[in-house]
Amino acid sequence: MQLKVYTFVLLICLYYFVPFSNSFEYFSNDNQICLKNLISFTGKSNDFISYYQNSIQSYSISICSSDSFICGKDVDPLGDSIYFITHINLKASQLNNPISQQNLKCFERLYSITLKNYTISDGEAFFDTSISSIDLFLCKNITIPPTLPTNLTTLYLTIDESLNNNNNGVISRKIFNHLNYFSLLLPNAVSPQYDNILPILEDFDPIQPKFNVGTIQMHVRSVPDFTNIFIELLTLMIVSNPINANNINTFSSVKRMTIHSFQSYIEFPSSLFLNPNLCESFTLNGYLNPLNSKINLSNSKQLKFFKINPTSNSFIFPIYNSDLPFTNLPESLQEFVIINGGIATITTKNIFMNVKSVNLELNSLSGQLPDLLLNNTVNLNFIKNNFQGSIPDSYCDTLLNVSFNIGITNIPVCYSCYMSTQYDVLSYLIKNTSVSELNFPTCINNSPIPNIIFKNNSFTLWGENLGYKIPISNQPNTMSMIKPNKLFQGTLTNLSNKKTITFEFIGQNYTLSSFPNYPIIETITSPLVGNIYTFTGSFYSYNKSDISITIDGNICQISSTTFNEITCLMSISQSKLYSIVLLISFGLTTQVTVEKDQIINNVTMCATNCNNGICFTGNGSCICNSEYQGNDCSISIYHCSYAGELFCGSFGQCNNQTGICICDNNHQGLNCNLPFIDCGGCNETNFFDNVCNNQTGICTCNKLYTGQHCETPLQYISSVIPSSTGGGLVEIFGWFGFSNNNLTIKIGNSDCNNVFINSSYAFCSIGAGSGTKSVNLTQNGITYIAIDIYHYSEMVYKCPNDCSGHGVCNTLVGECKCNSGWGGFNCNAKNNPSSSTTSSTPSETSEPTKPPDSETNVNKTDASTVLNNEKTSYEIKLLTLVEYDFNQNIVKVNNFNNWTIDNSVKNLFIFNYTLNGTNCNVIYTIEEVKTTRQHSFGGLNLTLDANSIKISIIIENYPYISSLNTLQLQIQSIASDEDKINIPNECNQEETKIDTSQIENDQLLNYIIISKNKKILYGRFINRVVSDGYPTFITTKIINNKPTNNQSVIIGLNLPHCTKKCIIDPDFSVLVSSEYKKCINGDDGHGKWFLPVVIVVPCVEQIYF
Repeated sequence: MQLKVYTFVLLICLYYFVPFSNSFEYFSNDNQICLKNLISFTGKSNDFISYYQNSIQSYSISICSSDSFICGKDVDPLGDSIYFITHINLKASQLNNPISQQNLKCFERLYSITLKNYTISDGEAFFDTSISSIDLFLCKNITIPPTLPTNLTTLYLTIDESLNNNNNGVISRKIFNHLNYFSLLLPNAVSPQYDNILPILEDFDPIQPKFNVGTIQMHVRSVPDFTNIFIELLTLMIVSNPINANNINTFSSVKRMTIHSFQSYIEFPSSLFLNPNLCESFTLNGYLNPLNSKINLSNSKQLKFFKINPTSNSFIFPIYNSDLPFTNLPESLQEFVIINGGIATITTKNIFMNVKSVNLELNSLSGQLPDLLLNNTVNLNFIKNNFQGSIPDSYCDTLLNVSFNIGITNIPVCYSCYMSTQYDVLSYLIKNTSVSELNFPTCINNSPIPNIIFKNNSFTLWGENLGYKIPISNQPNTMSMIKPNKLFQGTLTNLSNKKTITFEFIGQNYTLSSFPNYPIIETITSPLVGNIYTFTGSFYSYNKSDISITIDGNICQISSTTFNEITCLMSISQSKLYSIVLLISFGLTTQVTVEKDQIINNVTMCATNCNNGICFTGNGSCICNSEYQGNDCSISIYHCSYAGELFCGSFGQCNNQTGICICDNNHQGLNCNLPFIDCGGCNETNFFDNVCNNQTGICTCNKLYTGQHCETPLQYISSVIPSSTGGGLVEIFGWFGFSNNNLTIKIGNSDCNNVFINSSYAFCSIGAGSGTKSVNLTQNGITYIAIDIYHYSEMVYKCPNDCSGHGVCNTLVGECKCNSGWGGFNCNAKNNPSSSTTSSTPSETSEPTKPPDSETNVNKTDASTVLNNEKTSYEIKLLTLVEYDFNQNIVKVNNFNNWTIDNSVKNLFIFNYTLNGTNCNVIYTIEEVKTTRQHSFGGLNLTLDANSIKISIIIENYPYISSLNTLQLQIQSIASDEDKINIPNECNQEETKIDTSQIENDQLLNYIIISKNKKILYGRFINRVVSDGYPTFITTKIINNKPTNNQSVIIGLNLPHCTKKCIIDPDFSVLVSSEYKKCINGDDGHGKWFLPVVIVVPCVEQIYF
């Protein structure tokens, strides 16, 4: 029971998990029908029909494995194999069975057919097909149409009856338009019964295009005219009694051709070679008429192979005493063959000098072998000629075959040296000749002279007497022989770091260097008597011409040389105790010394080449020339010169490798005449440019440090964020260094406690207070006072004159917001004056008074702004930037002139000024404000009215003379009469008045007033600046208030020590007095702007962290 359960489970598993093959092989329905019809129509035997069985699978396998069909295969979506016919090869079951294209067209993927003994029943229509290749063997009723379909590229015809073409069997040249292979053959080339059935190719028609054909092979009686037909390979077999044989001369566009004349004599096509042609290979076999002139092949620039093989030796006999019938051969020719040509002599010695292979077998050459020039000839075949005597040395560099020349009696020593080791390739020298091994010359004075050169792993081996086979080597390689006995080329399997490679020549090993190497000399044998020297070592050349030896400048004549030994003969005896020997091999020179009267000099080579000296090989050291030094004499000697003399004083020595004096520890300078005193350190770390003046021993500190060793920081304050009047946190920014000993901070007279400090930031706590104070920061015994930089933040700021009752005070900043019709910082001026009813001289109107328009001009040279109103003008410009020291003394004045304008578009002007010799830039921007907007600066919010002018000033990277110094920016305002403006203004005329009473440093906003001719210029100064990214308090100072013809006031803004960027923001405004009157005579003028013109100087705030 248990076994049955297991069996059931196993069957279930097999059912679900084991796949069952259910694939089929079958023909498509179309191919099945085509096969039935083809087999039925062509009359195949019952055996053939039996292939088709009820089983589709059996049928497909049988058909596709038969000799008659080749099949292709696809796979359908179910994975089954679908077979289709691609090639048909059928032989008629009965002679002349009919067949037509209709029997084949239904095979849609058929590309090749071969039919034997069928009758073509549909004429030209048979070739109207998509098939690529057609082969008709002994078929009847063949009609070739004038043109063939483009897909038909291969056509084979073997015929035993005439083609059924019109015009007596003429074939149109147009069939070559697409054909790549065309074959037209007889079943038997020498049977006369077939001569008259051969078709002919239609004559050349110059209006037809050029054709390109891969291969043509034809039996012909009428030689075709192949003008303008480019043929890659042509095989032409001429039957008896040829017609138009001269048409061979039209084959100039055939690259490779073979012509056979089986029954009748034809002429050599000399005209073919008279003009340039494309022929690369030419073979002519069969019956040839004797030549009537010599042949010049030099116009065949691409000819590589040339062969003539006449049926009889009457080819050249008896013209020109049977001399070789060629005057010139092209340089491209690689192989030249004339067999059985009757050639008896070769009179042109250099005829074969560039031909690699020459075969003149079975000719009538006799006498002594000609002394030919054979520069590039590798193989030379003179089999079965009648040469006799000795083989000249000029044949030594060829593989010569003189078999069956029974008159040959002697061979040169070049061959005899290798006869024993390379007999297999040299036996043809003596096969069936009169030479016996006993008559071989002795191998003397014929030593191999090999040379080698490498390029990566490839090499060229060349020289003299190198043999006739690939030489054996101790390194695996692949090699080929380029020129026997002379030149080989190859590639090493692995050169690695091996310095030498060995080859075997004449049974002996020859060592060659695998890369250029200086010749090594180990011993020198010098004579006590005589003048013969022997040098032993390595890396010498086998070629005497590559070796040069001189002894004290006298040439030592080379007697013999190998890789390891050289002997040479001196014409004079050695006279010096030590003589200098220069040995040059392969252009590389080694120098040694020879000691007189020492038979054997043991040479210790110098480890390096003595470039500018000689090698004393007694101990292997270089002796340098007077101007050089070093182990290899490559270092020039430089003399220390001072004032034209060689001198380093009493306190130094000359380093002749550099030409610089090396001074003792207490001196320095070009000639060591200056004292050297160590400063003991100048705190050069922390990226500060403190330097030691080592002539005085005193440190020169940068602006941020002081002290004997620049160890004490010179602190400064750039900005302060104050506490409120109730006291609290005070934040201080600036430079405080890394040493903060005995630190105290005072705000005014009050101590600031709970101090924290690092190199750029400090904070502390201060008690209650009010007003403007100075900040005192003392550390390391140095006090820094930032004057009036601290102002207790107030909750409420008062407005000037409480806005005169004509406005509302913004107590956050102390700014008046005036009622309509009123203006000015205290709302005490009219910005829309009332009319007047009084009159005077000049008379005044009784109509409402209209304030005059103003015109503003910006000077692009000095960056000044001028406001013209009637005959009154106001000018505002940046005057100077003044640097003050700690005691408030002026140390530098920077005047602004020749500004550069960076941008000028409509209502915006941007100027740039660079202080001379520094990278400090002052950027000054003037902008016409078109609409009223809020303006924020240093934490304050102010209002800019429409038709105002906003200016901003940025000072970047100012180079302070000392870190204790500060800056003052001076701004000048000028009021004057403008006589050029012809506008009556007598009724408003008044003198200039300047009011500076509103400069209060305890307020955020300070004001000045300049009035003239009942026009008022208000200047508002914000006691705040953005210093190195932080807002801080500043004060304003009146510099000059002495009216002149051009009456002016100069305002100084006292800036802190800002090193990166200071941003300043004053502003100005122009109003008319409430007493202004409009004069009746004269024109009003046409200014650009009307009424309050405000000039403001803000900057974009940038915070640094």
